[in-house]
Amino acid sequence: MNGAFYNKIEDIFTKSRLSVYRQDGVDGATALARYLYNIELCKSLYAVLNVFEISLRNSIDKALCLFTQNSTIGSMSLLICPVASIIASRH
Repeated sequence: MNGAFYNKIEDIFTKSRLSVYRQDGVDGATALARYLYNIELCKSLYAVLNVFEISLRNSIDKALCLFTQNSTIGSMSLLICPVASIIASRH
């Protein structure tokens, strides 16, 4: 890889961002290859992390809704789970 080309890439992505990939003293081409590999790795994990995040958030929401329905928090349940509180008050 041409040194001038890598310097332009470094200007675009910033030296501090790419320096992580050069910590062991590799050349610019290897550092850029590592950077691109990291992007691909992150892309491959994104869907799995997205599903995990949604599942975790929904599980926490369900647990909080159950907790507020079965507790003596009173009006606090309206702040945590307003729909569940409205439904519970009709039954």
